[in-house]
Amino acid sequence: SWHAPVLVTAPGGKTEVVTAIIKQVLAFDADSGQPLWRCNTGINCYYLDAPFIHDVYGPEWAERFIGLDTWVRAGVPVIISSDHMVGLDPDHSMNSYNPFRAMYAAVSRRTESGQVFGSGQKLSRLEALRAMTAVPAYLNSEEDKSGTLENGKFADFVVIDRDYLTCPEKEILRIKPVRTVVAGRTVFQRQ
Repeated sequence: SWHAPVLVTAPGGKTEVVTAIIKQVLAFDADSGQPLWRCNTGINCYYLDAPFIHDVYGPEWAERFIGLDTWVRAGVPVIISSDHMVGLDPDHSMNSYNPFRAMYAAVSRRTESGQVFGSGQKLSRLEALRAMTAVPAYLNSEEDKSGTLENGKFADFVVIDRDYLTCPEKEILRIKPVRTVVAGRTVFQRQ
């Protein structure tokens, strides 16, 4: 993966430069209507690194660093995930794999220190949830099997301790799984 400034034309013709961490570039058949590329955002890097980007490259870079809303408005399928690297703790490893921290950063644009860069790049909670579930299934050509809860699809889901869509924004960081079900079988149950 690499950091790259990317030129994106949003609906209405406005062109913006967005810095993103690009994981994969794919070419599709021009007649298919499918995206020419996709973006795995690495939003956890924003959560930790935006103040550094601001100090080193300036406020303009920090404002567009991992500019999720620009990508979504331009029709780019955006995935929220992490590159888990070091440590077993989901919150304090080198790159957190806590999905709720990633979704918090996507909807609040707050960094670990509470700073906000690029407030116009916030996603709605539903957009962030889709970027964690339905969009990855679509980009893996598995939308007929996963990504949403529907008859005939894998029964993969997590029961959480509060309502992600309505809890106070800061509480998204504190969401904990209560139960995890994979293929219809409970694989985790909080005691």
